[in-house]
Amino acid sequence: MMEKKRIFEWIIVAATAGLLMLLKETHLGATNFKYFVLVLLIWSLIVIILFRAVSTPREN
Repeated sequence: MMEKKRIFEWIIVAATAGLLMLLKETHLGATNFKYFVLVLLIWSLIVIILFRAVSTPREN
């Protein structure tokens, strides 16, 4: 069985795919390109922070 860290990482990847599908269906990139880029930048920042938090070894 996969460990919780790997499951969490796959959930983030699936959420990214879901976000891209949602943005495609709403045509946000074609109608409001600035908001599209803003959403992608914010999501990228969130993903970077989450992956760093997950991969950082914890010291006791």
